[in-house]
Amino acid sequence: MKPSLPAVSLLMLSLLLTGPVIGAAQSEVEADRPAEYASPPSAESPTASADVDETTLNRFTDAFVEVRAIHEEYSEKVAGAADQSEAQALQSQAHTRMLQSVRDHGLDIEQFNRIALALQSDTTLQARVSERLEEREGG
Repeated sequence: MKPSLPAVSLLMLSLLLTGPVIGAAQSEVEADRPAEYASPPSAESPTASADVDETTLNRFTDAFVEVRAIHEEYSEKVAGAADQSEAQALQSQAHTRMLQSVRDHGLDIEQFNRIALALQSDTTLQARVSERLEEREGG
């Protein structure tokens, strides 16, 4: 089934919302990995669509849905924060919950980030994730 344009648009918008997980976790991941893994995945990387098995992709999608919900919840809280200190504390809580969500779904942060980065350029992977998002969101 080919994903609809709104589903792909929703997916891409959602990817933008996961920036705090990808960006905030970057230093945590970079400290533990060799320099050759620092660049984004290419078409030949182990994260190419054909190399992401169904179980991992389902875990990613479940984590992605939860991370997006956490982001939405905390965006509202941060916007209503009384001051910068409260906003930073809320952002820290959101970050912690997002990281834990990824781990709770059986992925490490590096796996989640590699798949999320691959989604930016791999249209086959985008279609596979879009299908799963539609299933989970009743589409």
